[in-house]
Amino acid sequence: MRKTLAGMAAMFIAGAACAATSASYVQRGLIAQWDGIDNAGTGVHDPNATVWKDLKGNLDMTLTSKGRWMPRGNSLFVSGLGAQGASAAPAYKTIEVVYRMAKDGGRLLFVSGLASRIVAFDPAAGIPKKLYFDGAASTKYIGWSLDTEAFCSAAATYSGNSVANVYSNGVACASGSLVNGWGVGDGKVAVGNRKSSDTSYDWTGEVYAIRLYDVALTAEEIAANHAIDRERFQSAAQEQGPTAADYVQDGLLVQWDGIDNVGTGVHDPTATTWKNLAGGGYDLTLTNNAAWNAEGRALVVNGVSAAGATAAPEYKTIEVVFKRTATNGRILFNSGIKSRFVLFSRRSASTRNSSPPKSTSSRPAMTTAAS
Repeated sequence: MRKTLAGMAAMFIAGAACAATSASYVQRGLIAQWDGIDNAGTGVHDPNATVWKDLKGNLDMTLTSKGRWMPRGNSLFVSGLGAQGASAAPAYKTIEVVYRMAKDGGRLLFVSGLASRIVAFDPAAGIPKKLYFDGAASTKYIGWSLDTEAFCSAAATYSGNSVANVYSNGVACASGSLVNGWGVGDGKVAVGNRKSSDTSYDWTGEVYAIRLYDVALTAEEIAANHAIDRERFQSAAQEQGPTAADYVQDGLLVQWDGIDNVGTGVHDPTATTWKNLAGGGYDLTLTNNAAWNAEGRALVVNGVSAAGATAAPEYKTIEVVFKRTATNGRILFNSGIKSRFVLFSRRSASTRNSSPPKSTSSRPAMTTAAS
């Protein structure tokens, strides 16, 4: 029997190397499946889908204003209750979740709508956090500190209503127990929270896949599924290029980033505040003169478009990345400190910049000025 299961795992791993699809996972007992690539059941990603289709049943989840598809076309980004179904999930014996949590990403990743069937993060402040699977008898957490802002998969199997085993990135791991539990909220399957009014339980991050089984998968089957997830999702997740955290950090006082505009690692087109990623205040509130551009990586301004509550801290270096779309106007940046401005000459015709080369990176290739 052991050799047979090992062979099964090898078969699925080999399949993952050959253009795996949403149908390549273990099918035994699969009763619900949400897939970030095959999000509409057509085999390819639909960036305009307003429903996350359940590929195995009828538990489609409707997206809310807090959920949107990532441009890479392989995950749903949520910041709070981002998608919700019309009813609770069926009782399951195995759950697999594939995700990447934003820094300090919050609590409720997945809610089944059933009692004792929730996936949540440790509410304790700070990083790293522990991932909990809720069960009636006890809540078990993965016994090592899960990374945030990294591609992760986690799974749990149940015996009755109790968590039996937990897995991290396809490998069985130690777990701890906590007598705890969460209410069912709206009693509906959901991602990012249990109901929209419980904002203190919001979870922020990307969800690549969720699968539910009415049987307890074996360790070999969970390892096989993880291999497929890694081949389908992880490589694309790692292709995003540099992030806001990749810049020189020594002495960094203030950082406003057009892509990571709210501190979640991705762009929020609805944001009304431009967050200082370095912390310590200095967030900028947008005015009616501001709008995020359609590409999701810059703030388009026309006059005073974003203002903070205080002056910037005294700085020794400033870097600005911009694209000027008109020859009129003068002040690009005002620090609020005497003799700390970035501005253009009155003779605007003499301040033209040559066009920069095109870049394949997700970070903008624009004019950069520093002093």
